[in-house]
Amino acid sequence: MANPSRWRSFAHIEETLAAILLVFAFVVIALQIVTRFVFHDPMFWTEEAARYAFVWLVALGAAEGVTSRTHITMDIVPRMLPERAQLFCGSFWTSWCSPRCSFSFTTVSSGPCAPTR
Repeated sequence: MANPSRWRSFAHIEETLAAILLVFAFVVIALQIVTRFVFHDPMFWTEEAARYAFVWLVALGAAEGVTSRTHITMDIVPRMLPERAQLFCGSFWTSWCSPRCSFSFTTVSSGPCAPTR
């Protein structure tokens, strides 16, 4: 089994990276605003840099939400069920969603212009 302290330090690295990305995105957007409205000569790379920083922030935030179990869930009905039924609902939901996620990933990764054979 993996060392739990290693996972905690990895989670700390994720949180630190997310904080750095948030500060980076803020600075880049502020720089874009200043160069666009004060100097009337916007920097071409700031919008894309902020976009990529936010994409990575979303990915890191989702990972943090899974790790800390703080994602929003619709669990009103399953919580009213007995424990065995809750386990069955969780297993059923996972087995129902997994193939659909896999299909969605392959569909998106192949793209609309992928060659067909």
